[in-house]
Amino acid sequence: MKSGPIAGIVFVVLEIASIPAGGGKPRAGDAIAKSIKFYTDHRGAIMASALLASLGAVAFLWFIAYLAHVVAIRGSRVALLRPALLVSGVAVATVAAISTLPQVALAAIVNRPGQHLDEGFVRGTLAMVSASYGPLALLTALFAVILATFALNGGLRVRWVGWLAGLAAVLSLVGGCLAFFADTSGKQSPAAVLGLIGTLMVFLSVLVVSVDLFAAAPPEPV
Repeated sequence: MKSGPIAGIVFVVLEIASIPAGGGKPRAGDAIAKSIKFYTDHRGAIMASALLASLGAVAFLWFIAYLAHVVAIRGSRVALLRPALLVSGVAVATVAAISTLPQVALAAIVNRPGQHLDEGFVRGTLAMVSASYGPLALLTALFAVILATFALNGGLRVRWVGWLAGLAAVLSLVGGCLAFFADTSGKQSPAAVLGLIGTLMVFLSVLVVSVDLFAAAPPEPV
């Protein structure tokens, strides 16, 4: 059954596509007028970005279920970590999907005719968007550590992807921690971009694993 690897590839494509679709979003420290104008002018793009990211999360769950099955079949020395793989994958997918909701809500509200938005509400919503990057990056780091452990201990055929996932885990961990420390205007540390770099490296790791699983013989059913 090739649906698992295909789901992994679809996940990466959808998540990458969601970045430019909702890119350039204002931050918590930006002027309110600028933020409202952005969400007014880019309502469709923001909602499309959220939809793509949410669909990607669904595909990721399917990929994780398949990958856990593969690891169990191949008898990895760390197969006992399979539940951790499932839990971390579900956590990443869930938080990723939920983190899109504040943006969708703000895009919907600012486009209502005659709607007057309170400055505190707008800033609070933007702060929620920024704050969601921290937990998501930390959960991504956890998933990357487990993926790296599996790969380096024989659970996956492409063992070298373990080093890639391991580096992604470090970057995601550092970036995720820094994302919690915003200045008084709401702007995060520039170094928090390490979390985004780590996430992109996780995407690459998933893509490599998915292509390898697609090319390999399907695992026997349990």
